[in-house]
Amino acid sequence: MRAEVVRSATADGAAASAAAFDAERACVEAGAAPDTVRVECAYEARQGQVRAVATGAVALERGAAGRSPVGEREQHRAAALALGVGEDTLQLVAANRFYRVYCENGSGPVAVVDGLGSVPLATRARTVLAGSRADLLELLRGAVDASTVQLGVASVLPRVAIVSGPRIVDTSEARRCEDVLATARAALADDRGDEDVAVAVVWR
Repeated sequence: MRAEVVRSATADGAAASAAAFDAERACVEAGAAPDTVRVECAYEARQGQVRAVATGAVALERGAAGRSPVGEREQHRAAALALGVGEDTLQLVAANRFYRVYCENGSGPVAVVDGLGSVPLATRARTVLAGSRADLLELLRGAVDASTVQLGVASVLPRVAIVSGPRIVDTSEARRCEDVLATARAALADDRGDEDVAVAVVWR
């Protein structure tokens, strides 16, 4: 799936973020799975334009061919089914344009559901953090420190997934707390402001 957005722009990059966002959203609305979307931006000086091209896996590749967007009730049900719990166990803790995140009470069973009712992440979490991009990093630092197991000369970090816009970023390759935070910072970096709530899921 492919979507392209072209906007008048200068070389300062101010329009690139907005163009990337519009292309990203158009690609998802056309049927791409949100977690597969990638965007490339190019500034064309001669035309004074920025061109953003978003590409993502089509529904067939994601096993969702022929499916239509579902409502909040169906998303809630999909979360409960993926986790094997009753719907009354889960509550909505955060939502953005692409995902809804359900969990028990800030920990325990947690599921991320997209607009088609697909569940790209379902696990049992030690902590689920939700907040603006500006606030989340500091909350995450404390959660990672609290969940890290010290084994003498080595430390075992928790796994962390960041849900921001259409992205779900897993920090499993990180070996230090600072590596987790650096990956999270990159995932949360956004010049469009804090219009979307971001979520961090911390588990073992």
